Amino acid sequence: MEKDARLLLVHVKDLTDEEIEELIDRLYDQKVFFAEVINAGYRRRSGAVLMIEVAGGDEWRVASLLAGSYGISSYHLLDTIHRYQPVNTGSRPIVAVHNDKQVGDTVRFKLIGVEKAPAYVRVEDEDLARLKQRIDESFGFDVPAKIIRERLETLLKDINGFVLELHDLK
Repeated sequence: MEKDARLLLVHVKDLTDEEIEELIDRLYDQKVFFAEVINAGYRRRSGAVLMIEVAGGDEWRVASLLAGSYGISSYHLLDTIHRYQPVNTGSRPIVAVHNDKQVGDTVRFKLIGVEKAPAYVRVEDEDLARLKQRIDESFGFDVPAKIIRERLETLLKDINGFVLELHDLK
């Protein structure tokens, strides 16, 4: 899958952090695909580069905002094609098990790649945090979020998997 886009690289050296934050908000109001700040100081001076992705015909709106509101008169423009894998979302009930204790919850996740054999699974961060808290409280010890994430994401690749085995931990 792909979308036609243009990438604007804008060096900003005279804006405060608050002004850059405001600019990012205003860019999203202009319906840019994304806007990202990259810290890029040079010669002991602070600065940043804004990476802004827009639809091919929308460059002029962003350029007008940059010049008219922030005094930014130049930018680099790259024609680009944004290619990406299919992303599907899902949720699944999970049961975490440690010895004779169980904790149930439902987690949301993203499947990246072909749905029946995803290349990557990513659990939603807030669901991971909630599940970790419930596991820690129920099992009586701290289980690192990294371990829960790794095992959960492996489990979610299996379309039939729903039991998160944590017997080896303590």
